[in-house]
Amino acid sequence: MEAADKIKTDGVTELLKCAKPLMFENNDAEFPLSIHGTCFLARSESRYYVITAKHCLNGFSYESVRIRIIPGELEFLSLKTVTMPRETGWDFSDLAFFEIRHERLSPTVLGSKNFLCLDDRDARGVDKDEILAVVGHPSEINTIDYENIDIRTQGFSADGRYAGPAEDKFCSIIRFNKLSPIKDMDGLSGSPVLAFREIREKEYTHHFAGVLIRGSTASGTGRFINSSIVIQALNRCRENHIAA
Repeated sequence: MEAADKIKTDGVTELLKCAKPLMFENNDAEFPLSIHGTCFLARSESRYYVITAKHCLNGFSYESVRIRIIPGELEFLSLKTVTMPRETGWDFSDLAFFEIRHERLSPTVLGSKNFLCLDDRDARGVDKDEILAVVGHPSEINTIDYENIDIRTQGFSADGRYAGPAEDKFCSIIRFNKLSPIKDMDGLSGSPVLAFREIREKEYTHHFAGVLIRGSTASGTGRFINSSIVIQALNRCRENHIAA
């Protein structure tokens, strides 16, 4: 593992900034915005993306997606095309990639921890002794006060362990250690799954493990698309520009 992948405990919190609430602009003056699901920001070579679970977009137009980098500020990313895997009907195809017009962002923002760096090194499996972490935006603690136009967003993170392959191919199971204080996992679809290994006290290596697509507080488990498939789909999007 390269030195750049080593982070201190305080760096873990910075890394989790890549996860953002998935927001939509409505054609309704009384309800101008909605929050539904989680996405995360990523960089692959010289391109920048918003990545989420495709089913989070159900009922909304792609043009209505609104993502902000800085909580509390109504400044949204400028997005270009949305691309998706050609395969349909499989859990592993539940992905959507929005390319960001990064030329409109400042060098400070582009170099920030808001973007998870993804490359072919991430296209690997998870070891059983690694700690898995999911960070996202559950619906119950991410709400909008329409009367005062107050957007209340709050991140939530939960750690766990790899619990083997999922029922559908190219997907895996995470067994969470603890999911309180949330009552259910609605809104966490699209969250990044990260794998950490402690190499010495309070110092970890990390890599991208996949994208969460569903979970249950009752079972204490979640299903995520393996990183190898996400990286493969992202590379295909970048190379072919297949617009949905």
